[in-house]
Amino acid sequence: MTSPQTKRKILTYPNPYLREEAQAVERFDENLKALFEEMCFLMHESEGVGLAATQVGESLQLLVLSSYVFLSEEERKQVTESEDGDMGEDLAIINPKVLEQSEDELIDFEGCLSFPDVYIKVKRPSWVVITAQDIEGNPIELRGEGFGARAILHEMDHLNGKVMTDHLSFLAKQKALKDHQRIQKRLAKKRAEENGSSAQNQTSKVNKTKSSHAKSKKGSSKAKKGQKKKR
Repeated sequence: MTSPQTKRKILTYPNPYLREEAQAVERFDENLKALFEEMCFLMHESEGVGLAATQVGESLQLLVLSSYVFLSEEERKQVTESEDGDMGEDLAIINPKVLEQSEDELIDFEGCLSFPDVYIKVKRPSWVVITAQDIEGNPIELRGEGFGARAILHEMDHLNGKVMTDHLSFLAKQKALKDHQRIQKRLAKKRAEENGSSAQNQTSKVNKTKSSHAKSKKGSSKAKKGQKKKR
């Protein structure tokens, strides 16, 4: 995917935007398409399969899902093991509403781009049917089963100001948040080290350039003195 002009970033918990209840999308224009494209880029850059607009600081009922989530477990395994790793089409799901969902529920692990590297067990309906609109505003209906249902409902939670840890018991939630804080500190330290290394390399390049210029000027000065002596 071609990189758009990204001006947003994926927000991490506890950023207050993650508690925003998104507003219904009313204008299906070029600005909405640009936001969708940027969200797709950010999602793939972070190796995710779903992203809600509130996760990038936009209070709109827009979410992005990779069609990968609607594949069977065997098909997802084949994609993961394939050389190209094609995750399929990116779907814009706008103003989604649950039409029907199963009474039986499944417990499985979930991750979230707003909680990088944190995985927790969450109970979700085994299947769900939703109505929504596509990027052009046309009505659509989607059915998700298993992982697909989990992905849909996880992202719809974001549009309602909920995050995955809200589904946990008090003790499990405290543990998950401690893990999140620890991982955030580790990632911040890594970024600081990378930025420091980058700044050091840049300073080194500048010093080398200055040294090169100084040598060039010195050589030029010697050449001029030599020319004067020859005269």
